[in-house]
Amino acid sequence: MDDNGMAKGLVIGLVAGAVFGLAVGMLYAPKSGAETRSMLKEKAMEAREKAGELAEKVKERASAMRGGKEAA
Repeated sequence: MDDNGMAKGLVIGLVAGAVFGLAVGMLYAPKSGAETRSMLKEKAMEAREKAGELAEKVKERASAMRGGKEAA
């Protein structure tokens, strides 16, 4: 598997794990439906932003490795 494929797999795995963990946590949280939905929406947006940032970092490192440079 090439670096790009590994990066995609990593990001997908991290996002899937975060979503699953968040969903399980919300099911056991003692809050009203409206509060839970609001919190789910907020956390989903945060997870999406973090996944985008992580994907960008992985792309930069993969690009640096292909160029023969060490990623910091």
